[in-house]
Amino acid sequence: MALKVTYTRGDGGTSMIELNAAGDAKVADVARQLFAADPTRRGATPPEDLTVVVTPQSAGGGPRRGVDPEQELASAGIRSGDHIELTPAAQAAALAQVQPSIASVTIFAGPDKGAVFPLRPGSNVVGRDPDVAVRLTDPLASKRHARIVVGDHIEVVDMGSTNGVMVGDAFVTRAKVLPGDKVVIGDTELAVQVMDRSQLVPPTSATVPFTRSPRVVPPMPEEKVELPEPPAKPTPRQFPRTALVAPVLLGVTMYFVTGRLMSLIFVAMTPLMLLGSFFDSRLNQKRDTQQKMQQFDADLEVAERTLVEKQSVERQVRLERSPAVHDVVEANRTHAPLLWTHRPEHSSFLTVRVGLGTAPSVIEIESPSLRDAVGDSYERASALKERFAHIADVPITADLRVVGGLGVAGPDEAAAGLTRALMVQAAGLHSPMELVITGFVAPSRAAQWRWLEWLPHTSSPVSPVSGDHVVQTRSGAQRLLTELEGIVAARSGRDIGELVPEPRGALKDRADELERPLTPAILVMVHDDSPADRPRLIRLAEKGADVNVHVLWTSESVQHLPAACRTFVEVGGDGAIVGHVRRGSADSPVHPETLTVDEATDFARRLACVEDVGVVSDAAADVPSAVSYLDLHGFEALEPGHHEQQWRSSSASVAGKKRQFTLRALVGHAGAEPFYLDLKSQGPHALVGGTTGAGKSEFLQAWILGMASAYGPDRVTFLFVDYKGGSAFADCVGLPHSVGLVTDLTPHLVDRALTSLRAELHYRERLLEAKGAKDLEALDKMGDPDTPPSLVIVIDEFAALVQEVPAFVDGVVDIAQRGRSLGLHLIMATQRPAGVIKDNLRANTNLRIALRMADEADSSDILGVPSAAHVDPSLPGRAMARMGPGRLSTFQSAYAGGHSVPGGVAKISVRELALGAGEGWEPVDEGRAASSDGEPDAARVVKAMAAAAQLMGLPEPRRPWLDELKTTYELSELSKRASGDAAFGLIDDPAHQAQHVATYDPDADRNVLILGGAGAGKSTALRSIAVGSTLAKEIAPVHVYALDAA
Repeated sequence: MALKVTYTRGDGGTSMIELNAAGDAKVADVARQLFAADPTRRGATPPEDLTVVVTPQSAGGGPRRGVDPEQELASAGIRSGDHIELTPAAQAAALAQVQPSIASVTIFAGPDKGAVFPLRPGSNVVGRDPDVAVRLTDPLASKRHARIVVGDHIEVVDMGSTNGVMVGDAFVTRAKVLPGDKVVIGDTELAVQVMDRSQLVPPTSATVPFTRSPRVVPPMPEEKVELPEPPAKPTPRQFPRTALVAPVLLGVTMYFVTGRLMSLIFVAMTPLMLLGSFFDSRLNQKRDTQQKMQQFDADLEVAERTLVEKQSVERQVRLERSPAVHDVVEANRTHAPLLWTHRPEHSSFLTVRVGLGTAPSVIEIESPSLRDAVGDSYERASALKERFAHIADVPITADLRVVGGLGVAGPDEAAAGLTRALMVQAAGLHSPMELVITGFVAPSRAAQWRWLEWLPHTSSPVSPVSGDHVVQTRSGAQRLLTELEGIVAARSGRDIGELVPEPRGALKDRADELERPLTPAILVMVHDDSPADRPRLIRLAEKGADVNVHVLWTSESVQHLPAACRTFVEVGGDGAIVGHVRRGSADSPVHPETLTVDEATDFARRLACVEDVGVVSDAAADVPSAVSYLDLHGFEALEPGHHEQQWRSSSASVAGKKRQFTLRALVGHAGAEPFYLDLKSQGPHALVGGTTGAGKSEFLQAWILGMASAYGPDRVTFLFVDYKGGSAFADCVGLPHSVGLVTDLTPHLVDRALTSLRAELHYRERLLEAKGAKDLEALDKMGDPDTPPSLVIVIDEFAALVQEVPAFVDGVVDIAQRGRSLGLHLIMATQRPAGVIKDNLRANTNLRIALRMADEADSSDILGVPSAAHVDPSLPGRAMARMGPGRLSTFQSAYAGGHSVPGGVAKISVRELALGAGEGWEPVDEGRAASSDGEPDAARVVKAMAAAAQLMGLPEPRRPWLDELKTTYELSELSKRASGDAAFGLIDDPAHQAQHVATYDPDADRNVLILGGAGAGKSTALRSIAVGSTLAKEIAPVHVYALDAA
């Protein structure tokens, strides 16, 4: 496991370091190694009673406390972001949070029924060892069987026991224990009771798991507001001159014609009526216009209120979609749902907030179409539209997926404060499983940016970048830039120099721009005066955006920013200007959000130990670089008594044992805990791949030894097939579990081998039928001493066998398919799987392990992913396992080829974090070493197992595959095995898994005909019959006459 901590050196100064150690290493051992590695203490002898004092500065906090030196590192509560110092254990005890027991274990069944054991916070070991917290006398319990971790919750962890741990009705490796859960260890049943939750429990885990909860963010409103149409200007009414004159002329004419005075009255009244109608119409028109203006004014007021309300909603939505940097900082402090809320499927992914300003509103306002309106009504409507076309006090953002790169320009501290806020937003809103952060820092400002190394995004387990992610040196910049260029080339499928970036011109519909991005995205912070090659950085900025590699470039002026920064921020004394190249506009003024160095550092240290539990990776950040077999299994593996005890506890001869029917074996270390493979539950068959020098043969050896250590010859046997000549299994052949080694297969031997294996199937089928058991597991649960062991057939270089002897592999796969319920298991290993993994083979190998593979195609053949092709060649034994359709697990295989000596502690590695300028600290070797001098560990362990079998008086296991007939046999020896007749040879009967003496009885057999070509041995056979007759007990007297007709 890897921890980033601040460490107080021997000279009183502090260093930011990355500490790598096995999770199950004791704190005392780690403290001694750290003391020895400290360059300011070089040559000093570490005190014996050394431990660690922690000042929590990561998530969760807490008081300064001493750590129990016997505690395992993984459960000591030391977290990335904390400050640690070394101190004698006696002084640390005064700082330890001494508490009454807050939990207890009660034994409900088994040899220790009724016993109660108190549990302390942290790790409590259960087993038969005298120094464990919960000591059992159950013979089926291992010495150190499991550990119960008391912290925020109760957890039980199997420590590599022989018979496993059950919680409820299921066997587990690690599981939470809930109230009422029954835990079964061997024949012991126990329960854990929590007595007082009010007691303060110090942290016990190295990480703080965080579950990203769903967060509903409303979409941007798509609103449309129509402004009222202003009243049109009324058409002026003309005075009715014609209508006024015509009645007068008509009346006068009628008077002269008729002579009546009434005609003159008509002449007088008509104009009055016309004038009244004219003026009345004018009055009505004016009144109508006034009413329309009143309605327009009311409608315009309603439209204004609507726009105010809609912009208020829009502002709220914008603020929710783009939270302020201080909201992100607070979410990190309280682990609020806002933390890591931006996901790749969201439109807000890779969007950061620059500050608050005025931006174009998303509300569409339709202005009136009538321009020739009464008074200033049209101008008032247009002014209202102009007033609400922009919205004030909203986040001004940059979407890196749209703009490609973001630039920040301005005076050093002003630009740095904004850049810190942008980086904190990116880290706080995006999970390190989906965003990786790298950077090129100017050496003169390195101290201001060291906080970036606390971020989990700069050491993400899924990062495609190896080594330092943030650099300040020229050599570091060269390495990081080359690696980033390689990532761009790998993601695009072409060399970066050949890439033509996608055009990012005027912005159209944003929905058409975005697709689900490649993950993890990579954010590259660039100081304009960093030591990196500027032309290559600009090329990276231009061409990386298309494959989700984006830059955040800082400079003193906009003129120094590359054109790839299609959104840029120019920071000044009165705010900032945000230019949007693709929109062809600028937002000003913008009030940028900033953070100080101390605020950014506190944020990063709090985030350092937070773990996204919703995303699982195949990462190997915490996996050790080498693991000795004896360090892993303990040096008691060299003692025959240890194996005798292990085998007795896993024996198949006792009915009703509470143990799992498995082939679970300790094969390596996964960083936080040992790594196991179970060929029964995860198989039943396995496929192993690894190129030359990857450590494939050593892994097979460790796996075989792991199974042999856990289970006696009555539980498992091995049949080895090595096409290269047997060197891969040279030591394992000596195991008491071994039933044969097959090499140099010929067509005759192929037929013989398959016949023998089919005979083994028939033998087991008949046995199960006779015992009334449906399968081997059912017979094992009966405790029947006749239960046959599981037979594991291990084939190395099976790809060569497929090419040279295809019938053998096809036959073995067919037999393995039929024999899975009968206890037959297959492990097939190869260097190059290309073209040899057929569908029937793939369908029957759920368990697949790949060490370093030659190329991505080979890795995909084994694991379904190309990851194994990228394993560091300097790490032989580094492997990845896929157990069914689930996740990939990375581990370091145990190595049994060296000669290990006891004493001392396993090494740790320490690296100073200084933006690429730090160096690894060389720990002093305290005595444990694995060298090529002396007998290999594998041979020593095999001898111990052979001695254990001899002490127990175990018979040789039944051999399903007998050795091929030899070229010569001693006739006197065959005669001793004969039933009394004349022995003359040995008959091979693979169909019945037997070899018996060939005899001749003259009275029963009468005449014998021997056929054969020249030199085939006909004369030898005749002489053997003759001599054998003289040795036979049942044939007497014998007279032999020889006729030579040659």
